[in-house]
Amino acid sequence: MDKTAQPVLKRRKRADRMVLKKRRYRGTLLARGQPVDVRFSLSAKADCRLRFKFDALGGQSFLLLAQTFGKPGLPSERLSLDARTKSGDRITSDTLSMAGYSVNDDGHFIEVSYLTATVSQAMKKTTPRPLLRLWFRGFSSFRNSPVKTPLGILAVWGSSDGSRADEMSGCVTLEAPSEAPGAGWVADADQFLRYMHQGLAFAHGARLQTPRVDYVEGNTLTATFYSGVGYQQELSVQHFLNHGPFIAALVRRYFEKGPVPEVIWIGLRWMQSGSTADEVRFLTAMTALETIIETVLPAKKGSTVPKSTFKGLRQKLLDVVDQQPDLTASQNEIFKERIKGINQKPLSAKIDGLFDHYKMSREDFGMDVIVSLVKLRNTLVHTGVLPEEIDIWDRIILVRELITRILLSEIGFKGSYCCYIGGQHDRDFPVVPSLP
Repeated sequence: MDKTAQPVLKRRKRADRMVLKKRRYRGTLLARGQPVDVRFSLSAKADCRLRFKFDALGGQSFLLLAQTFGKPGLPSERLSLDARTKSGDRITSDTLSMAGYSVNDDGHFIEVSYLTATVSQAMKKTTPRPLLRLWFRGFSSFRNSPVKTPLGILAVWGSSDGSRADEMSGCVTLEAPSEAPGAGWVADADQFLRYMHQGLAFAHGARLQTPRVDYVEGNTLTATFYSGVGYQQELSVQHFLNHGPFIAALVRRYFEKGPVPEVIWIGLRWMQSGSTADEVRFLTAMTALETIIETVLPAKKGSTVPKSTFKGLRQKLLDVVDQQPDLTASQNEIFKERIKGINQKPLSAKIDGLFDHYKMSREDFGMDVIVSLVKLRNTLVHTGVLPEEIDIWDRIILVRELITRILLSEIGFKGSYCCYIGGQHDRDFPVVPSLP
């Protein structure tokens, strides 16, 4: 066999693999409060997308369901499904909606889409301890050692030979520490794994869509499927061959200091916009930075003078505005609103304050660089036009690097990470300033 064909064949076999074997279901589809008896086959291939194939429906049932078909500009009506196989497998969902319908000589047919759907089935083998697993799309991670945590054994797995963005190719799993970990274990494990999910997305360099969440207890597998698509990986913070130190830092942070503030992850999602427009990429990265600043930076570091000092000055300025007889009511209100905000430091000063707050190196971020980032942000916001002399890609890399340092600081990471200033290279963190 030609060796060059082997990777293609291997991927083809992987794509043909079934993650949910085709089975026949019978149950009820609830539409506008009215039940409709349905029969269908259900399966899922390696892409982890549920495939429904409904049998022909009677005319009245078909008409009821067809009337729920959404109109452009309006959300689709939700349908609820509860169905079982003869062997006892069950599927439930309250987020189905009509995706299409057809009529031919064989009868009336419908197509549905879903946001989430839960499938429960019995397994041939019994697992000794409960486990919870989040699957990912397009995730690569090479042979990570399991990590012992207070909630059980954590394992991170991903493709080691590359994966496409939309391919289900990795997961993070938590196995309970005992056969009966307690009533609150599932909720605690879910919260921890979702934290790991966000942290691994940071290392990965793009959002990680979760197509499925598994909960296994005894011989019962409960799999919740989620619709969605994968995201293209770019500018990874950690090489997929070296996730071990990063995973260890995430775990240590969670159990020693608690989870990273949610606003940090919100900022990360702003940065991971996936847009092909460089202006949008820069603006969303700056929005990510501002989101983090407004929440994590102490209020005193965001003010020009202490609030107690400004309080008296503000009142004097407001009094001056009220004493101007020529101002209309709306003009008076505009000036007062401006006065309330004049104590806020400019964005450039707030960004500068992040370095002291996180005790980060100022390498690559002189005040002139920070000011240039803010000026470009203001120009794009107010004019939408990129100055011809500006290389915006360099600015995108700078903002991403700053957000990367913030997140690495938040999780207490120490080690090597991927830096893209001046081209991709490994850099130690905490960043050690380069010699002149």
